[in-house]
Amino acid sequence: MSWPKCLLALILISLLFCSGLAQGQNFDSLCYFRVDSEILDLQIDEDKGLVYLAYPDGTQVYNLEERELSNLKIRKRELPNYLFNKAAFPSNAKLVSQANSFRKALFSNNGDYLIYYNLEQQYEYVYVYKRRRSRYKLHQIINNQAAVNSAAINNDGVLALGSAYGQIRLWNIKGKNFIRLMNPNISTGAVFKIQFSEQNENTIIISNGASECVLINIETDEVKGIWKYGFIQVPDSPSRLGQGVTEMYLTNNDSLALIGLHNKLHKSLNIWHIDSNQLQSISTEIIQPIAFDFYQSTIYLADSSGHISEFDLKSHEINCSYSSGQEEIQILKISNTGKYLLCADRLGVVMIYRSFKSGFND
Repeated sequence: MSWPKCLLALILISLLFCSGLAQGQNFDSLCYFRVDSEILDLQIDEDKGLVYLAYPDGTQVYNLEERELSNLKIRKRELPNYLFNKAAFPSNAKLVSQANSFRKALFSNNGDYLIYYNLEQQYEYVYVYKRRRSRYKLHQIINNQAAVNSAAINNDGVLALGSAYGQIRLWNIKGKNFIRLMNPNISTGAVFKIQFSEQNENTIIISNGASECVLINIETDEVKGIWKYGFIQVPDSPSRLGQGVTEMYLTNNDSLALIGLHNKLHKSLNIWHIDSNQLQSISTEIIQPIAFDFYQSTIYLADSSGHISEFDLKSHEINCSYSSGQEEIQILKISNTGKYLLCADRLGVVMIYRSFKSGFND
């Protein structure tokens, strides 16, 4: 997009902030800013009022009170182009050129840890950084011994890495040790998406190359449920089309899974009732979710038109829908207490909303 169009988009956003958004919504606009890089992940520390952002080659932090964006240092010699202690790498490891950068990043809760993975030519290596004051310091280099396609971390510091052939490895990043290779009885397709339950730290949900969503206990490898979403017939398409998973979220004590599916023609929000193995699909004519998160009984969704919708899981109705003024939101997150809603789009525009119910003033 050209700079004039970017300027026009930012003007539109500012008008939305000044005028207020739709009635009935739980959030009001608080602040926004733009960065000159792709945003891989973001996380908020509510206690400190800081938003952490990860890019392919660095990190920044936004102070909500001061409304300032500043750098968080990762010293160059701590990035993968530095010749680390040879003991950290196998003898045949290749050095990483300075031109390479990470494609994926993951923050732990409150941004205490930053995990970088999926590096060109070194898919099996994961770099774990720990935040110390104004910088992230290298904490651990993980040789996963298999390409890392997906990652998730729970509040206990257990890092689950999904790779090819259905492999899931567990690591303890606080203790810097390998836990084990999981061996659940599932299909051997690559694990493309993995997410921890927020209610049960020992439960994960994955999506794999066999077009399945699988619920697994990481202590026993017990498979608690499998939903094969597979191929579907889409209107105006001459043949059945495959699907991929955009987002997953477990709720109601892991009896429900909220799953976003997509292909080249459509996107859909689906509710998987795990105990009965029944599926509810929310009409794609109403919602085309790109990213979503969940708090209490409300699903907060961003769609392909730049709108944010608040969908009540109990009534199965949209409480409200309002324009964000953003270009195709890629990341949407709600803070642990429900006080903040954060959105980042493909142009690097970050918008932060605050709940009406928070009781805080500027």
